[in-house]
Amino acid sequence: MRLGRKLAVSDRPRQKGVTDRDDSEPRVAKKPSKLSYKDQRELDSLPQRISQFEERIEALQVQTADPGFYEQDFEQTVQPVLDDLARSEATYESLLTRWTELEDLAASLRQK
Repeated sequence: MRLGRKLAVSDRPRQKGVTDRDDSEPRVAKKPSKLSYKDQRELDSLPQRISQFEERIEALQVQTADPGFYEQDFEQTVQPVLDDLARSEATYESLLTRWTELEDLAASLRQK
């Protein structure tokens, strides 16, 4: 049974003063040389997802460009389509931003 810090310190397997490195030296982490597995998988899937959203947005824009579209019931037909278009555009923008971030990260890692 340990009774305090004094016993815990004295139970160390290494002797005081014997270390592999000097405690005054900061540890230097290795910089990654490539994207993590998760980031690489995300980067690989983003172009397809972006393409799907481009097609969806285009279809919704064609639907809203129809002259008779706004003559329909606003609450039940028009508003849900406009909401879906806004959500799709926001998601599309976030996917483009993420794709740009990952591409920039991958390019910076390739240069090192």
